[in-house]
Amino acid sequence: MRNFPGLQPLRQGASGRPGYYKVGFQYDGAQFGLTRDQFVAALRAEGIAFDAGFAGLHVGRSPARFRATASLPNADRAHRDALVLHHPVLLAGNEAIEEVAMAVRKVYANRHCLGG
Repeated sequence: MRNFPGLQPLRQGASGRPGYYKVGFQYDGAQFGLTRDQFVAALRAEGIAFDAGFAGLHVGRSPARFRATASLPNADRAHRDALVLHHPVLLAGNEAIEEVAMAVRKVYANRHCLGG
């Protein structure tokens, strides 16, 4: 799933390899052509277990629970733009992974009809 504008797999540390417990993606809705919520809803409608990523520590929590010495633009971006593909598809083999890719291709091809 490398050829979609705005959808890049997150990488693990210095190795640069994708993490495969849950596959994380950094999503750019402006490049892909749909908001993150629209993308997730469309893939869910295709039966693919994509979700928004995890909430940032600094979002929705009391500032007393953490200390930020400056603004957190990268954490803001991760909070706003992360996606997660849940791991059961990764355990199902290559055919299931190809189904994910086909669903993403379908959503991308029809993004203009989906509200983007």
